[in-house]
Amino acid sequence: MKFQNYFILLLASLFLSCHKESIIPIDEVEETPIVETKYETTVYGVVVDENHKPIERATIYLAGQSLVTDNSGLFHFNKINLGIVYGASVKATAQGYISSGSTLYADDLGNYFTQIELVKSQKVASLNTNTGGKVNLQNGCVIEFPANGIWYNNSSYQGNFNVIAKYFDPKSNNFLEQLPGDLTGFNDKKSYVSLLSHGVVNVELVGENGELLQLDSTKGAKIIWPAPDAFPTASSMPLWYFDNNKNKWVAESSANFINNHYEGVVKHFSWWNLALPNDGVSLTLKLIRINDSQPLQNHKVSLTSKVYSTAYGVTNAKGVINGRIPKGEVLTMKVYNNCNEVAFEKEIGPFTNLYNSAAIVVTNTADNYYSIKGTVSDCTLSSPVQGIFIKMDNGLLSQYSISDNTGHYEFSNLYCGSQDIKITAVDVVNKKGVEVELKNILPLPYTQDLVMCDLTELIELKQDGNTIYGSVQCKSKLRPNETIIRSTDQAFLLGFKGSGVGTFPANLSFTNGIAEAKDCNVTISLFSNQYIEGTFQGNGTMLSNPTKKVVYSGSFVAKIL
Repeated sequence: MKFQNYFILLLASLFLSCHKESIIPIDEVEETPIVETKYETTVYGVVVDENHKPIERATIYLAGQSLVTDNSGLFHFNKINLGIVYGASVKATAQGYISSGSTLYADDLGNYFTQIELVKSQKVASLNTNTGGKVNLQNGCVIEFPANGIWYNNSSYQGNFNVIAKYFDPKSNNFLEQLPGDLTGFNDKKSYVSLLSHGVVNVELVGENGELLQLDSTKGAKIIWPAPDAFPTASSMPLWYFDNNKNKWVAESSANFINNHYEGVVKHFSWWNLALPNDGVSLTLKLIRINDSQPLQNHKVSLTSKVYSTAYGVTNAKGVINGRIPKGEVLTMKVYNNCNEVAFEKEIGPFTNLYNSAAIVVTNTADNYYSIKGTVSDCTLSSPVQGIFIKMDNGLLSQYSISDNTGHYEFSNLYCGSQDIKITAVDVVNKKGVEVELKNILPLPYTQDLVMCDLTELIELKQDGNTIYGSVQCKSKLRPNETIIRSTDQAFLLGFKGSGVGTFPANLSFTNGIAEAKDCNVTISLFSNQYIEGTFQGNGTMLSNPTKKVVYSGSFVAKIL
């Protein structure tokens, strides 16, 4: 059987930098308040879809700040306070996807990495408020709406409404990655606990004109939850909603076990979690290579509980991985090579203290490593460049790094056969980048400096001044009296009548969020036999909200086909 993803191993830092640390009391009121040490860190990460493809233009929220992912789905924040007990939650939203996020923990200074997986949002039913009705989701999950039980702006809503919902199976491999935050929360006594989830439901109600609706709290709605095979049952189990302010699950209501399923009534809709509370503890693991006693950096690790589940993470530059685990469990730890094969396995625990740490020597892999490291610099080689996202891809796995304050980056992996490696570094803001390939990698150390030069192809698109799309692949096609600028992925298309340097009326279309915008001008500053360079600006509307007017602008360097 597949286990439920219960505990959390956080994607930790790859390179350390010098930041201050502080002791900050947490805001939650508990039976026994905990004061945790928080470290000033840099947080960076990537947003992907269910197929692990990057999501561009996703909006990321963290610690009162927000930004938009670039064309590789990447983002980063500076000076974020993280601790080992409560951590900090990262939230991601994108058009057409269910908003979600992750929780980061830290027990040291550094740059911390996370991956967020978003799931497509889908309408599952249309109902009328006069009659209500039943909605069937995956795995036998059912939502029952009462008659006249929908509200809008604190008044009864009449008419048809759409139900956008999804059931998340706790036995699926990517269950944890698709949920907001992590499986920790506050019970009815406001104590901080870990959760053994029996399934999660996300529901959104939308009116005929796009209104966001809610339940009549005096009536609520019934949710029928499937009882997962081989999971512990209980006559009654708490229901938890995800609180976007606390960024934790909060106990509210309960579900009763009836005829091999659970039934419970909820008074409002968001994320709902059917889960048993459990004591959780913090664990910090440090992995050490046996051949040279150096930390095992940047490696995928899994921990499996015989009772609860398997969760994954990546070690940082100190070989460390940390997060919340179930208390008193013997765990199976596995370390994976760059072909996603198990290279090392060991049982660890049990751990019973509030804070736990252990050093693990990774044996039987003594000389089976390769490393790639170097310096990121500008095109004149005069100065290092820090804070640059770097992606290494071997066709099976992608790994991410960020250059430190000396421009240094490094990848180190367990060898699993000769491979071709592609390393990409892109700075969309400054229109610089580089891509290199290393052929037939062997278990050896490699030095590969990355020189960031002006990109010969580039698109950047802004909506109301905020970057929402970027690409390093931009082409131009010349037709009689017309020029077409497009991205290789066909998402961006800019056409205008004319050729040469000057300003021309243009049509702009962008398939991932913009309806066709004809009120647009393009200004061409370079029109050679190889490249076209220019800027554009105009008014348009959004596909998701055709009544909303926005201003689009941007620039491009396009290679002529």
